[in-house]
Amino acid sequence: MFLDHFGLREQPFGVTPDPHFLYFSPSHVEARASLFYGIQTQRGFMALIAKPGMGKTTLLLHLLERLRSSARTAFLFQAQSDPRDLCAPLWMTSELMKRAATSCTCAAD
Repeated sequence: MFLDHFGLREQPFGVTPDPHFLYFSPSHVEARASLFYGIQTQRGFMALIAKPGMGKTTLLLHLLERLRSSARTAFLFQAQSDPRDLCAPLWMTSELMKRAATSCTCAAD
């Protein structure tokens, strides 16, 4: 019903965040620029912190789409865990580590 009313071609409110519907407010533009800068300067781990519903996941999915052809990336959702639980999915998503590693060892060992 509201698709016709607002002239939309597809459902904008899906179950998962869709970067195609990302609205770039000034704070989103700044966050995206900071993330790109961190990547370009090889800062390693970065944090994107905001209140729930502010578009963090959607912004990160947009960033991953932009980097898909030029970088290997991993997106960890709900990464509140110990170091071993953090290392395992990172290593499993890395093609290099898939070939080289048979077990996960972290600095916590």
